[in-house]
Amino acid sequence: MDEWGRRNFLRLAMQAAEPSVDGIIIACSLYSTYGEQVRTLTDKPVIAIDQPMIEDAVLNGSYIGILATTASAGPAEEAKILAEAEKKKKVIKTEIAINTEAMRALKTRDRKRHDELLEETGLKLKEMGCDLLVLSQITMASGAEGLERHGISVLTSPRSGAKEMVARIRERGR
Repeated sequence: MDEWGRRNFLRLAMQAAEPSVDGIIIACSLYSTYGEQVRTLTDKPVIAIDQPMIEDAVLNGSYIGILATTASAGPAEEAKILAEAEKKKKVIKTEIAINTEAMRALKTRDRKRHDELLEETGLKLKEMGCDLLVLSQITMASGAEGLERHGISVLTSPRSGAKEMVARIRERGR
C-alpha cells in the first residue's frame, strides 16, 4: 500500500474512534498491519480481526490446516501463524488448502455450494492429520458449521475477533 492509502486508512480509523464507539475491528488483512499505528491515535481497543484466531490456532493446534478461497489468503495466513508460533517458541506444522471454486460459488451467491466445497476441502485436511482448521477469510465463516459436524475444530476470524473485542470492551467497564 502506498503512503496515500496508509494516511487515508488512518484518517478513517480516527473517524471510527468517535466517542460513541467502544472499539475498532480492522477487518481487512491489507490494513491490519496498521493496527499498531491506530492504537497510538485512540484509547479505544483496536484489533485486527484475525489476530485472536491466529493466537488461538497457535495455542491449540500442532498441525494446523489453513483453508483459503483465494491464492494469496492461505500463504498470508500461514505466515502470520508461523510468526506467532515463533514468537511463542512453539513448533507447529501447517498445511494450506486453497479452493478457488468456493470463491466462485460465493461470487455467484451460491453460499450452499461454497460451504459444501469448504467442507470437502476441510475433510481432506483432517484426513491428512490436521488437528485444527483455520478459515483464513471472513467470507468463509459460514463453512465452519459443516466442518464442525464432522468433529473438526475450526477457527474463524469473526468468532475469535468478536469474542476478543467484547472481552476488551468489558475490561474497560462497558
